Amino acid sequence: MTTWPQDMRVYMKDTRYGVTPNGKVFRLVRIHIWPAGEVTRHLTKRGYLVASIGGHNTSIHRMVAETFIPNPDNKPQVAHNNGQRADNRKDNLRWATQQENSYDMPIHGTLMFGDDHVTRKLTCEQVREIQRLTFGKPPRHQPYHREIAARFNVTRECITRIANHDRWIRATAS
Repeated sequence: MTTWPQDMRVYMKDTRYGVTPNGKVFRLVRIHIWPAGEVTRHLTKRGYLVASIGGHNTSIHRMVAETFIPNPDNKPQVAHNNGQRADNRKDNLRWATQQENSYDMPIHGTLMFGDDHVTRKLTCEQVREIQRLTFGKPPRHQPYHREIAARFNVTRECITRIANHDRWIRATAS
C-alpha cells in the first residue's frame, strides 16, 4: 500500500492524479502497466517541468495553480514569482495576464533579445554592420537592401526594419 503526502489534493482535470503544493505529481491508481506512485517529471527545452497526464504532457506549474490557487479574476496564465520556471511551489506561483507576465521578464532577467534570443539569425555585430551600410541612405526605394539581405541571409524586410530602427534597438544601443 502506498502512503500519500497529507497535503496532496486530487487534480480535478484528471482525478486519477494528485498534486502537492510543492509540485510533486502522483498517480493515484494503477493505469495500464504503471503502478500508483510519483509520476516522472521531464524538463522541456524552455525550462518548464511537465508530467505525462492522460497521455499528454501537462505543465506542473499549471497543475499546482489550478489545484491550490484561487483564480477569481479568471486570469489565463500562471506566473512564477521568482522567474525560475522549474520552481513549482504554490508560494512561488500566481495567476496573471499576458501583460503582467511580460512585465516580470526584465525583473527576472528572462527577457531575451539580441544575441541571447533563441530565434535570432543575426548577431549584434552583424546588426551594427547593417546599420553602418544603410546609414544616410534615402529611406525610400532601397534596392540595396536586397543585396545586404542576401549577404546576411535574411529578408529585405528585416534589413529595412533594422535600418529604420524598428528592430534590434536594445541590442545596438551602445
